[in-house]
Amino acid sequence: MYALFTGGRTPAIEVADLPGVKSPRTVAASRTTLPDQALVIGVSVNGRHRAYALSAMANVNCHVVNDLFGETPITVAYCDRSHCVTAYQGDSADSPLEIGIGGYLNDGDASTMLIKDAGVLYRQDSGQPLRSGDPSFPHHSVEVTRTTWQAWRTAHPDTDIYDGDTRRRDSELH
Repeated sequence: MYALFTGGRTPAIEVADLPGVKSPRTVAASRTTLPDQALVIGVSVNGRHRAYALSAMANVNCHVVNDLFGETPITVAYCDRSHCVTAYQGDSADSPLEIGIGGYLNDGDASTMLIKDAGVLYRQDSGQPLRSGDPSFPHHSVEVTRTTWQAWRTAHPDTDIYDGDTRRRDSELH
């Protein structure tokens, strides 16, 4: 049972337990067929740049992408209902974080996707635990840029992209 502070209202919680995408296949900017005006989420960490096509994250199974920038774990989360985009950085490691999709909290204007880390549910929009008494979210927020593919590629010509295209041959992938 979740004890939520909602001012007397009882929010609806849709529970899910989906792992998200782990170690997504990315391609160099020159290899994608993504249209210039496609929306992307851009992330820059430690001098590396990567874009995540919103179209690739539209399916509920792909709302969370657990990635690795060199040795830095980065998780990007996108909620297609609230249009919230967030990214989180873990401590240096050699594997992605294990953040998943935990469901959706329908609480009127405060509705948000729920993300799950180590069995604990957190609000995607704030990183706050869903239940009082649960631990604070253990990862740091990372700045994201929501823009077009053309604008991101122009600003970061050395970028690569997770575009969700699974039709490529393995030899074409990073």
